[in-house]
Amino acid sequence: MRLLLIAAFILLPMFFAPLAGAAPHTSKFNAIKSKLNKSGLDIRVVEGDWGTANVEDIENLLYSVANELWEYFPKKKLPPLIVKNYGDSPMVLYEKGPMGEYIVYLSAKDMRWSQFAYQFAHEFAHILSNYDNKEIKNKLFVKHNQWFEETICEIAALFTLKRLATTWETAAPYESWTAYAPAFRDYADHLLNESHRQLVGGKTLADWYFDNQDALSSDPYRRDKNEVVATTLLTLFEQYPDNWEAISFLNYEKNHASKAFHEYLDSWYSCAPQKHKGFIRETIAMFDRPSDTQASLGRQNQGQPALIPVNAQ
Repeated sequence: MRLLLIAAFILLPMFFAPLAGAAPHTSKFNAIKSKLNKSGLDIRVVEGDWGTANVEDIENLLYSVANELWEYFPKKKLPPLIVKNYGDSPMVLYEKGPMGEYIVYLSAKDMRWSQFAYQFAHEFAHILSNYDNKEIKNKLFVKHNQWFEETICEIAALFTLKRLATTWETAAPYESWTAYAPAFRDYADHLLNESHRQLVGGKTLADWYFDNQDALSSDPYRRDKNEVVATTLLTLFEQYPDNWEAISFLNYEKNHASKAFHEYLDSWYSCAPQKHKGFIRETIAMFDRPSDTQASLGRQNQGQPALIPVNAQ
């Protein structure tokens, strides 16, 4: 969903790129991949313009990335994920493959594993949060709550980068890739320290949201907006990682995305099992101001819902 144009991190892999397939898989990674395969997760990377990276290495990397989230979805079943290199904007298509496969486009190339991880974790989170289960009106998907889904996916990408920094210390796909582990954390820290992601002036997230709700609902891809929310909510997901499964109850019914924002969150809460309700309630509370009523939270969505082209994601 995002084109990464950060010069320092484009140059980094040229000096600090593990050799492709230079050593056998680590035993811990073999165990991880075997567990993922047995759970039904099937990631297939297609030959393409991947630069100096080869398909087998990319596929192993993406299994490692997926594991950081997939472990929290023990009951989830997915069709295969077909991963292709395409263009400069990562995305997961609404259109499926001939057997219902998800089609994921990544723009990362060469052995820039941090970019691969960041992009794939984001798109994987879209799949886990039912991105394609929305109403279509006039051949367009309803989009005014899409910004919140984008925020969740950004949180997933940051969470995954930080987790990989620890996982790869002992369970990198190859022994020679272990040295790359700190680069994941460096990349996450670089993103989190970007000035546009910070709440300023002593504002709470609820105050900030109240001022920015119209911009968020009208354009879900305003990174300068939804990345503020992602940075603020990341701590909550890191503190309670077992609740990642809660995102599988977002967009649970097709009409949910068409609702006003506070009703959209209420639907998420209602559909989730009891074990996740406390976490969702705490997330919702981050958007509540003591002086606000519930009605004020949904004010931005009165009237006709915003729409997004069916083939754009």
